[in-house]
Amino acid sequence: MLNRLGLLLGACAVACVAFAASESDFALKMEKIADDQVALTASWKVDGLQGWSYGVCHDADKAAIGNCGNKAFGDCAAAATGCPAIACSTDLLTAKAGQPPTYVSINLYEGDAAGKKPGGLTQGVVIDFMQVVSLNATTRFEFMKIKYTLKAASAPVRFCTVLGSPPVDNVFVFNGDSFGPGAVQDVTLGGEIPTCPEAFKMTLSKAAEDKVAVHLDTVQDLAPSGFSLGVADNSEAIIVSKIEPGAAVKALMGGGNPEYWGAAQVAGGGTLGCIFSMGATVKVLPACATNQEIAVVSYINTSGQSATAQVTLSGNLGTPKVPLVIDVDGTSYDVQTGPGVSITVGGGQPPFVRGEVNQDGKLNVSDAVAIARYVFNLGSQKAKIDACKDAADVNDDGSITAADALYLLAYLFTGGAAIPAPAGACGIDPTPDGLDCVQYQCP
Repeated sequence: MLNRLGLLLGACAVACVAFAASESDFALKMEKIADDQVALTASWKVDGLQGWSYGVCHDADKAAIGNCGNKAFGDCAAAATGCPAIACSTDLLTAKAGQPPTYVSINLYEGDAAGKKPGGLTQGVVIDFMQVVSLNATTRFEFMKIKYTLKAASAPVRFCTVLGSPPVDNVFVFNGDSFGPGAVQDVTLGGEIPTCPEAFKMTLSKAAEDKVAVHLDTVQDLAPSGFSLGVADNSEAIIVSKIEPGAAVKALMGGGNPEYWGAAQVAGGGTLGCIFSMGATVKVLPACATNQEIAVVSYINTSGQSATAQVTLSGNLGTPKVPLVIDVDGTSYDVQTGPGVSITVGGGQPPFVRGEVNQDGKLNVSDAVAIARYVFNLGSQKAKIDACKDAADVNDDGSITAADALYLLAYLFTGGAAIPAPAGACGIDPTPDGLDCVQYQCP
């Protein structure tokens, strides 16, 4: 049915300038850009292209388009989030005078290996229903890229006209008429078939003297949308100071943070819960991948001398206990773990009481006065504050200003906000910053 898309645009034919065209003016081409990836391209020799449609097939027992199954999308943005294995190219995204076309339809078909029914993809595009914008002749226009999951040593991928109901044709629309391609070039994908891990597994590695990285192996066809974990240590001197996204998570989030990143310092170590995206936009880590860095745990030494700790993965930390699990679209999977790692962290800053700057064992108005005078380089407590600036940073914003004295006064006399940890008793600053504490006498 070569004129299916042409019927959409046929009404404009009387307003379009009529130039002769033939199938020899149009070509469809696949370009193999990796063993498991193709770029779908086209060329045409006439100005005024108004739209196109095509189908791409593969044998369902030899390949799959990611883990996407049967899906339908009404634009490129939805396709990109709903099936990360496909990506509309810049040529398509800017086809309408720098904007996406008026109409884009992308449909995915899982196929049936047992029934010899091919899997694949169809695309239908109308550049501009009003026909103000059309495309000029070009030697290469890239529609999209598709990344396949290979199931065999070789997997033919071909343009086809058997997908959809009714089946989608391979056509170009010019002057309201449909033209099949005069030339078609298919490809065969293949190479070394990746061997996927048989189970989800988390492992640890030493990332720096005071840091431990958490890595994740993923299984075939299951792309994680989140995870939870715990990291335990056996040292009272070394404690978790922060847990940050690892390189793989940062890359997934474009350098930002996941929509939910719940890290906590708990007795015996630290816990973390992560969900990459919680709305309509779906973000997942790749399936069938190894050694993906998902988190980096930083430690501080609360003693005055070097200390060593054995760090292990744990599902028994926190209240309630945070399990070691991987989430895949709302279904949880157990995680295997690797051996622990040993870290040795040099002697850190001594513990202190935030706000208690004169170190007399009492938090009162005299501490607020000492901080206010210190701001102006005055006061009898200047030496003590110089030795532990963290104690004077009452609001824990990483600096010492008059706001710290006012914060303390509000807490003491007008029901102001609580003083951030460590407060009430000596402890370690859980939020490292540019201030330090070299010497402090705990009461």
